[in-house]
Amino acid sequence: MPPDPRPKPSRRSCLATLAAILVTGTLAAIWPWICIQDAVKKSHTSTLARGITMSVRIWANDHSDKHPDSILGEKATANSAFRVLFKSDILHDERIFGGERSSYIPDGEIGLAPDCARALEPGENHWMFVAGLSLKSPGRTPLFFENAVDTTWPPKWRPGFFMHHVRGRSWRGKEILVAFNDGSHFMVPLKKQGDYLTLPDDVLEGLPSMKVLDIEEEP
Repeated sequence: MPPDPRPKPSRRSCLATLAAILVTGTLAAIWPWICIQDAVKKSHTSTLARGITMSVRIWANDHSDKHPDSILGEKATANSAFRVLFKSDILHDERIFGGERSSYIPDGEIGLAPDCARALEPGENHWMFVAGLSLKSPGRTPLFFENAVDTTWPPKWRPGFFMHHVRGRSWRGKEILVAFNDGSHFMVPLKKQGDYLTLPDDVLEGLPSMKVLDIEEEP
């Protein structure tokens, strides 16, 4: 029998092939687990947003349909707007303003009533707030959302759920949770805009330029 003319695979190529098979198999095995974990984190974030939305609407119902930022001046921040909810005895646990894989973590201390001076101190609020709205504003207007890169409109985020130490990161799958003025809140798929991600056309369509209240960061 004539010798087989095909070259025999080297040991190195065999090991490389085996490694590729193992990596592929491992990823295939853990991917469902990753998806389940993401779903759990998104559900938790949605629960936080629901609590914030309800609190803002309760305050507005008692203040001529206006939102908490309406009693603050030009130097208002998202933190100070949300802090009004503690001063009004609507909220008592600031941990609702945290976020998954966020560097902005409330410590649970709000201080003594009625000032609640320790509520949402710098570095303790994950959520940015849109100023100048009321319950009578269009329902599809974004009311608050997970912190963006800065306060420009439309807001922009970075792709990368693993960058938990960086502000303005989006979720895996390039999504961000947005709460709307009609009381709804859901994960919004973002669109690419240059080096960043921003809200899609169906969210921005017909909206004027909005003023976004920034989160307070630690010095």
